[in-house]
Amino acid sequence: AEGAHQADAPALAADDGKRMANYLASGDARQLPFPLSPIRPIPFHAFRQVGVATAITWYRMLDAFER
Repeated sequence: AEGAHQADAPALAADDGKRMANYLASGDARQLPFPLSPIRPIPFHAFRQVGVATAITWYRMLDAFER
């Protein structure tokens, strides 16, 4: 709901709840107030631990050079 104000939130929430209930009852995604899309994988997620460890080591090294 573009342009909605905070005072409109309870009414919008109630309407969204009705739409969600209609979707759950019918399975028709057009009932939802938002589009459904498939979940996409996060790029390079498997390398997150290596990346974090590398960043920590890098910044520790930079800190050591400042002393």
